[in-house]
Amino acid sequence: MRSVTSLIALALLAPLLFAGPAGAGGPEAASRQAELGTCPAGQTCVESGVVCDPSNSPCTFDFLPQFLVGKMVIAVDDDPPGADPSVACNPGDDNSTVTFSLRAKKKAAKARKKPALRKRTVRLSHVFETCASFGNVQCGTSELLCSREHARIAETAVPDVTNLGFQVLPEPIASDVRNALGVSGGTPVITSVVQTGSDDHSGPSDPLPTVVTFDVTIMVLQ
Repeated sequence: MRSVTSLIALALLAPLLFAGPAGAGGPEAASRQAELGTCPAGQTCVESGVVCDPSNSPCTFDFLPQFLVGKMVIAVDDDPPGADPSVACNPGDDNSTVTFSLRAKKKAAKARKKPALRKRTVRLSHVFETCASFGNVQCGTSELLCSREHARIAETAVPDVTNLGFQVLPEPIASDVRNALGVSGGTPVITSVVQTGSDDHSGPSDPLPTVVTFDVTIMVLQ
């Protein structure tokens, strides 16, 4: 019999199928689900249906009962404006930044919830130097913000639902999520993502950052 955590996890994974059109061309969420899913000994989780091969039974995901539901904001600031996303950059090449901000509510999958866990709001934010962290994007199934179409993150190549669906969070945000949930281990993963807003300032002479907003669910994979 499936645990309560597993049943709720399945319900939270479903929105990935309806998260919206792909824009940046990175790997589909199913490929990342297959990489992180588990199967009985001798079987492999495959992205076609996210099932175990050869039994064809669903891959399993061992999530902790605590999770976050809220808003994620990604602000990309090209400095100088007009960065070319097709050209990779190295640390120190420019002053561009990518800021991740999260405002979310703590939730628990189990029936018994602690009031503090249910009500407490989590606010997290971190500024990355684009060229140091996302200036030379290698397209692999685990790479955050991976894009087959772009070499770097820029205001004209902001992460979308394709890049973020079932994506592992980068450090130090991952550690901040674990600390906020009161857990010592595990891998925070975006299990549901829907874009809810966009403020485009990607013009070559526009000094303001481009900001994209998402509704997300973040769960911790054991």
